Amino acid sequence: MTAVLPSDVDRLEAHEIPAEYSQKRMRAFVEKTRHAQGAELANAQTVFNLLCEALQVTAPSLKKAGADNPYCFEADVLDGKAARRMDVYKRGHFIFESKQGIAPWDPAAKEGFQTSTKGHSKNPKGAGVRDTSAWRDAMSSGRVQVGRYAVAVTKRGDPKPPFIVLADLGYRLWIWSSFSPDAADDYGDFEELAAFTWDQLAEPHVFRYLRTIFTEPQALDEDALGQRITAEIADLVSTLAVTLEKRAKGDAVGDFLMKCVFTMFAEDVGLLPKGLFSQRLDKWIADKKSGKPDTFVRGLRALWAKMDAGGDLDSGERLRQFNGYLFKQHEPIDLTLPELEALKLAAEANWRKVSPAIFGTLLERALTPAERHRLGAHYTPEPYIRRLVDRTMMAPLRQEWTLVRAEMELLQRTAKKPSEGKKKAASLGAAYRKKLATVRVLDPACGSGNFLYVALKELKRLEGEVERALVVVGGYQAPMDFQGESVHPVQFHGIEVKPWAAKIAELVLWIGYLQWQTSAGRLGRMPDPLIQDLHHIEARDALVTWKKKEPLLDESGVQVMRAVGVTDKKAERKMVPVERYVGVKQAAWPEVEYVVGNPPFLGNKRLMDVLGPGYIEAIKEAYPGVPGTADFVMWWWWRAAELVATGKVKAFGFVTTNSITQTFNRAVVTEAVDEKKLRLGYAIADHPWYDEGAAVRIAMTMATKEAGASVKGTVVDERKTKAAELEAVRVEEREVVAVHPDLSSGARVTEAVALRANEGLCFQGMNLVGEGFRLSREEVVAYGYDPAALPTVLRLYLIGRDLVRRFEERYVIDF
Repeated sequence: MTAVLPSDVDRLEAHEIPAEYSQKRMRAFVEKTRHAQGAELANAQTVFNLLCEALQVTAPSLKKAGADNPYCFEADVLDGKAARRMDVYKRGHFIFESKQGIAPWDPAAKEGFQTSTKGHSKNPKGAGVRDTSAWRDAMSSGRVQVGRYAVAVTKRGDPKPPFIVLADLGYRLWIWSSFSPDAADDYGDFEELAAFTWDQLAEPHVFRYLRTIFTEPQALDEDALGQRITAEIADLVSTLAVTLEKRAKGDAVGDFLMKCVFTMFAEDVGLLPKGLFSQRLDKWIADKKSGKPDTFVRGLRALWAKMDAGGDLDSGERLRQFNGYLFKQHEPIDLTLPELEALKLAAEANWRKVSPAIFGTLLERALTPAERHRLGAHYTPEPYIRRLVDRTMMAPLRQEWTLVRAEMELLQRTAKKPSEGKKKAASLGAAYRKKLATVRVLDPACGSGNFLYVALKELKRLEGEVERALVVVGGYQAPMDFQGESVHPVQFHGIEVKPWAAKIAELVLWIGYLQWQTSAGRLGRMPDPLIQDLHHIEARDALVTWKKKEPLLDESGVQVMRAVGVTDKKAERKMVPVERYVGVKQAAWPEVEYVVGNPPFLGNKRLMDVLGPGYIEAIKEAYPGVPGTADFVMWWWWRAAELVATGKVKAFGFVTTNSITQTFNRAVVTEAVDEKKLRLGYAIADHPWYDEGAAVRIAMTMATKEAGASVKGTVVDERKTKAAELEAVRVEEREVVAVHPDLSSGARVTEAVALRANEGLCFQGMNLVGEGFRLSREEVVAYGYDPAALPTVLRLYLIGRDLVRRFEERYVIDF
């Protein structure tokens, strides 16, 4: 995750300020504690108790020896084999670590002293003179320390703390969040400028945020909040789409609603004057009621035309130019009064909090009649996507940044002149920021753009860290957000066979980008038009191209037909002509460094029925290296592996069916590892996922030719969170010597041969067809049987998966 920045905390309207807030009380706290200096042992508990009083929350309880202490000072924790104490621990909420620096102007700052960065500072001068290298080391060490504590309490069975907090008492407060249940320090790195000043603690929006950390930390989970709001918005858009489709063509409805969606988003994030669209909707509704039916069409047409070109509104307010592609056509569909009121409801939603990671999926379902029945079904949570994006591209980029940052620090410490050291460090950091602006990413089956959005978001986060580091060394000059100067949507390429999904993916990327620019206060650095026509999401087939398709004729010259789908037994099967693809070759992919995505889940048994024999023969012709019985996703896997093997791509990460470990699919992975010399850098063999709203089991794999440690992840816990939108999946990760093609580590068991001594001793047993004789444990008990004392005709039923993965208790009736 990342540090919580002051700019991340929403400002409050007057009516949103909590009743518990008192500016006088908060200012008194700030003034009373701002001059705390010296050893934190002397001040930490006093300052924390005063903070609790100011926030109107309960202070820590007395610690009891040998008892459970869910909220106390000096809470015990085992850090490896060493017994440690956390300054403040509140189970399921936070760990608070106190440090104490000293002001540069204090007389004691001129005296020589040593700084301890292990545990508590023993020196009365505390963690060092503020804003010096020694002080930064102490703060950075404190961040590492509190992160280790968070991992330790999670491993012992406590809920993972959603927040860790580090304070230089009286000076700065750093907050990091992670709502992932994994026992990993994924909170983000220490950044000097990612801090709240002590004065900012008295501001009402910061007060509410801090108080919520104490009282209801899960309410600050932006993923959960965003997904709930997005689902509500998608329902409203879907309701409107259903009524409009009764009198307008589907494409026209989709285009109109996409413009409405962006207009409502633009209003809420400040791209349009506050209340502009909502107030006009109120007027258009009033006009419709009073017998002026045409003002809506004329008014919205004029607004969209002005958004297309930019310029002054009739009210005198100036609009920037939005158009790049979205507002080229600005003719609206006339709405009835109920439809206008439905649009007004949608406009009242909190569009600032929309989650682009799932918005595309839900918008596609809302705007596509064939997909609309899935609107209430599950969607893939952003943390699932982030898990693979992190391992594929962000981990190597962050590793590079860690080395660059260390070199920047070394340059400053070893320079004869501080100004010269800072200048060299700034040059190094600026070069890395420039590099981030040239990183290119491809999702070759991008759907509605969720993987691309998450990749954009994570790359922007890293860019922000680099820029804040440049501010520290005095070498940051805010660039205009042009292509090639800062991380930009043009770096994120997609291929999608469904035209509607491709359009939505492009919209999702722009919404995500503008959302980020708004929160970072960078809209003024963007050139017009705000939405550019980049042609970076291509609506086409990702695997093959062909010159033409022609009918396939039998020996008699008669068109070959095939049956498709499953129909009622009394009805005739639908028959369609079979086509032959002529001039087939592999489709080109854009030149990128990283490939990541979720290619279609389609097992080999369904390929012919879903895709047709002509297309199947075409991909077999273009990709002779892929076994014909492999799942559809393995064609993407083979292609990406080939690009990595030839040095055209650095790494790729795909979500696949978990049958990737089975014989025919595994052959593709084996060839990549053994012959192309790829390294499986990350793998999870069995992970929950959602495909078109249905719960499925998937595997995650990342492959590269670059050296490094391989990591194997294992799902150890799956449960629903309090926010019903999210499913908490806890993954334990460990470094291994190698991940094998079957996604195992250790001995390569797929190369083991059968022991002749076992011949005739064991047999696979009966292969059951259907569910008729299978029973769950609950069904066995419901029928009155004790699983520990079963009759001879009722037996425990085991399959291979129970032996090599997770055991699932089930029974079979065996006569």
